[in-house]
Amino acid sequence: MIENLIEPQRLLLTWQPSTRGTRYLVGEIKRLDNDRVLFHYLRDTPDYNKALENGFEGYPAFRLSQSFHDQNVLTSFFRRLPPRSRGDFDRYLSQYLLPTPFKGSDLSLLAHTGAKLPSDTFVLLPDLSTCEGNFEYVLEVAGTRYQKELDIDAVQAGDAARLQEELDNDHDSNAIAVMHRGVRIGYVNKVLCEYLKPKVRSGSVLATIARKNGSSDRSLIYLLISIKN
Repeated sequence: MIENLIEPQRLLLTWQPSTRGTRYLVGEIKRLDNDRVLFHYLRDTPDYNKALENGFEGYPAFRLSQSFHDQNVLTSFFRRLPPRSRGDFDRYLSQYLLPTPFKGSDLSLLAHTGAKLPSDTFVLLPDLSTCEGNFEYVLEVAGTRYQKELDIDAVQAGDAARLQEELDNDHDSNAIAVMHRGVRIGYVNKVLCEYLKPKVRSGSVLATIARKNGSSDRSLIYLLISIKN
């Protein structure tokens, strides 16, 4: 169970085409000084423009024609989570190794769960550079379906894992591979790599397999990382 929650000041909205493939960073949620939050489309960035080329039409609650939105931001994203009043809410939290009762902020809860739905391809990620102190975070391992040497049956919750820079990666020199018993099982989401690279180099990251699920043709592996700041 996670003991040290993250309290980010910024969340990153990512989107992936329904055909899968690359995930793009398209927006952000920022905590303002007065405890209000602002949603902002990250226009004129390479990821945003590539997302548009691949069919991105905006997040349903916020018009694409308007860059900044400050009304009902958290409410819109919390609709993606089960209500806290539901009898199985504790079970929902346990998927992300979150304690009950959950004592973090609304942004912390969105960050830890990703506000992910099976019906679309939006996911929220924390800007880990805005998180202070030591913390733990569960992330989905990306690209597992493309790992030819991966034996999903050999991967078990509780197994040790290791993050490894992949400087010779032809597609992304910032890539961080997830290794399990000497075999690459996937990658860290590219949005998190810039923050994690110096942590990996300094040995400040510990990784453990948190859980796995999914179908035989698309196995999902989740990694628990512990960060020392």
